[in-house]
Amino acid sequence: MEELTKETMLYKDYRWTHKPSDDPQNREIDVTKIDRHEGYEVLPYINKWTLSSGNESTLEDRLYIEWIIREKLPIITVLRKETTDFIISAYPYNRAEFKKSKVYLAYKPKRQE
Repeated sequence: MEELTKETMLYKDYRWTHKPSDDPQNREIDVTKIDRHEGYEVLPYINKWTLSSGNESTLEDRLYIEWIIREKLPIITVLRKETTDFIISAYPYNRAEFKKSKVYLAYKPKRQE
C-alpha cells in the first residue's frame, strides 16, 4: 500500500500550519471536524481509508478520495462522519469524471515518470 504524501497529493494549495484559532493542545475539534483546505487534517484522514472490501486503498484510490473531498463534498459538510458518509455514497459513481478531470490528467504523467 502506497500512502499519499504531501508531495503526491493532487492539490497543492493546502495549509500546512495550524490557524491561530486552532489550539494544538485541544485536538478534540479536529477529531470531529475536517477542514478540506488543511493538509495536516486531510492527509491522515485519507491515508486511513480502507475500501469496503476490506482491502487497503491504492494510491489512485486515495487520490480519488482527495478529489471527492475537494470537488464533490458539499461546502457545508465539515463533520468527519458526514464526510465519510458522503465519500462512501459518492465513491462508486464519480471515478470516470475523476479520471477526466484536469487535476488528475495534469498529475498522471508525473506518476508514470
